Parts: sequence; C-alpha cells; structure tokens
Amino acid sequence: RKAMKVAIVGGGITGASAASSLAGRGVEVTVFDQGGRGPGGRASHRRVDAASGTVGPDDALLAPEDDSTYEFDHGCQFFRADSPQMRAITERWVEAGWASRWEGRFGRLGRGADSRGSNDFAAAPDFFGVPGSEGPVYTGVGGMHRLPRAILAASGASVRR
Repeated sequence: RKAMKVAIVGGGITGASAASSLAGRGVEVTVFDQGGRGPGGRASHRRVDAASGTVGPDDALLAPEDDSTYEFDHGCQFFRADSPQMRAITERWVEAGWASRWEGRFGRLGRGADSRGSNDFAAAPDFFGVPGSEGPVYTGVGGMHRLPRAILAASGASVRR
C-alpha cells in the first residue's frame, strides 16, 4: 500500500505542527516555505551586528558575554497555551527543550491621566491577552524561529524553499 503524500504551504508553527502530526501517522509530508532565512513564518528572528547594522545568520548561538550583536524576535514573540490540547503540546515542547515559560514582566500603559493625574490601567487595552491572562506565556528557546524548525526537524518531513 502506497503512503499518502501531503504538501503543506508554510513552515511556521502551524505548518510545522501539521507536518509533525501527519508524519506521525505515516504520511509522507513535504513543507514548502518561502522564508529566505529558513522556515519560521511569523516566528521571525533577527541577529544584527551592533556596529555595522549587518543582519547575520540567525541560527548560530552567541556566547552569553557577546554584546556585539543584537538579537530579537520581531514577529510572534510569545504564545499562550489556554486549551488542554495546547497545554499538552506545549509541555512536550518544553520537555524537548524547544520552548520555555517566559518569566518576563508585562505591563500596560493607561489611556492617559485622568483629571486627578491617575492612569486608568484597568481600562487600558490588552495586548494579545497579556498581561490580563491567567495562564503562563511561552517562548521559543534561543528565539521563536527555533521552535518551528525543531518541530520540523523532529517530524521527518522534508522542507523545500
């Protein structure tokens, strides 16, 4: 019996997760991704030389004391795991070392001072459910771009650009 073949367009977190799920069921998966720097989709990451502004490769690891390079996620910077299914998936990613709980401090700006000079933080718009969410927030270890790349690598799916 011939294995089913599936093409997935996009190697972001969703495409990578779909590829992993299908490949785990014996489906032959090919992911087509147009990312010039590799799969990742909205989980985009940049590494920029502080002196020259040159954008460098985003997969090399920096030494902790290296302050000559700025690194930042400029697409999806974090995600939440609100449903039981997403919590189970996230736990597997954390156990694999691909994701971790983001312990950063979140805040929000008020809409401006009222007549008493007080900011109305309760009325401020929420930023994608943070900090108003009750649950934890997660991020990719070493940058969000590494999460879909790790999922794809473990899935056995082929990736084409």
